[in-house]
Amino acid sequence: MRMPALVRATVALGALLLVSAFGQAQEAPPTAPPAAPAPTRVAIVDWTKLSSDWTLEVAESEAFQTWFSRQNDVYKQIMLFAYLFDDEMKDVLRIARADAAPSDQDQARLRELEKLSKDRETEFQALKPKDADGTITPQEKERLSALRDCSSRRQEQFAQLKQEMEQEARTKLTELGTRLRDTKLQVIQTVAQAGGVSVVLSSDAVVWSGPDVADITAQVIEALNRDHPAPPAPAAGGGGH
Repeated sequence: MRMPALVRATVALGALLLVSAFGQAQEAPPTAPPAAPAPTRVAIVDWTKLSSDWTLEVAESEAFQTWFSRQNDVYKQIMLFAYLFDDEMKDVLRIARADAAPSDQDQARLRELEKLSKDRETEFQALKPKDADGTITPQEKERLSALRDCSSRRQEQFAQLKQEMEQEARTKLTELGTRLRDTKLQVIQTVAQAGGVSVVLSSDAVVWSGPDVADITAQVIEALNRDHPAPPAPAAGGGGH
């Protein structure tokens, strides 16, 4: 039985397409397998050693300690003037908290005010028992009230000054720590990228590491001291307060 012409043509076309597809498949190159990812290189850095060997951090830390120590000295000095009135206390704060060293005139003024405060404290202590036993005069009672009020105002002022000084110290220390940390992190990143390192860990957080984990502490310290050195020390006899 003969197939109709249309059926024969359809079968022939299908066979032709199958042969063509098979040929293309044979000619196409095989797909290459995906490349293996590059191994992650890990390094460690000794954060504590960075702080101790970076000359700028050492210098700035010492400068902060010097400033903080002076603030404590200023506060201790101010507390010697517990029986001064408001206008007198303004002179003390102006002189004691100035950046420059006090002049001879200012030093003489501080000695004068310190003696005045001590004399008033002695007077206050002498009036208290007289007030307790009822032998105090009206004028003395008024004087005692004025001295008591003066001392109270100074204690409140001292507490406020201490709070302000502590806040200033915390702010300075936070700003210093942030600036130094950011600089170290930037240098660590630069050194790591130059060495093909993709992960850097603090040595304090590493329990064990193999020989393939590099310690880049020395390179980081070298870069810190080269690119961010400590300022030169002031010349001897340059003064400063």
